[in-house]
Amino acid sequence: MSILRLGPERDRTFLVKFEGIDHSWSGRIMRMKQVNAGTGHDLVVDHKGREFHAIIEREVWGYKQVQVYLPSTKGDGVYLSYNEKLSKELRPDSLLDEYLRQGKDQTTKE
Repeated sequence: MSILRLGPERDRTFLVKFEGIDHSWSGRIMRMKQVNAGTGHDLVVDHKGREFHAIIEREVWGYKQVQVYLPSTKGDGVYLSYNEKLSKELRPDSLLDEYLRQGKDQTTKE
């Protein structure tokens, strides 16, 4: 998964690309808003006309934990970890271009 902040930090807007998952969102890029939530933040997308909290970030015992939830799946979500090598390889312009070619938020209508 790749996460890219769009614009200034105060806008709290991100592009999120899901990859390597067995789900209809695999290969898709979505625009999400960050919202405050208790001891952390959530990244929220409009899914079928409702807010869906897809990425949950919490501070637990002094450590940041991030979980991903996908529509129509059961369970507690999948924990993510940061990968510095992949982060350095991410090309923000390429991700933005791919998002624009994909079309506006088509992934949230499924």
